[in-house]
Amino acid sequence: FLEVPGGRLPYTSQLQFVGGSETPAPTIPCYRITDSTGQDVPDAHVPYPISQELALQMYTCMARLQTMDTLFYEAQRQGRFSFYLTCQGEEATNIGSAAGLDNKDMV
Repeated sequence: FLEVPGGRLPYTSQLQFVGGSETPAPTIPCYRITDSTGQDVPDAHVPYPISQELALQMYTCMARLQTMDTLFYEAQRQGRFSFYLTCQGEEATNIGSAAGLDNKDMV
């Protein structure tokens, strides 16, 4: 179980949509394909696997984003920017979403 404020969430290795009138669910399980030690979960369903090359590019971008966040946040604290919101701890949200796009997509 994943301990979260207010309760515990079960894990699942099967990606599925739950909720609404079709499949009401009191608790939505946390989807994961690796365990807390970084090992693959056996028989985990990965609907869109990515290459090792793309994974490395995404990781590099996440590390670069952490560096940029630090520099821009410090500049904002010095008054050189009026406002800057960091991505601290949420780098994969931005990088992962953008990785699915290509040059023909309109955002």
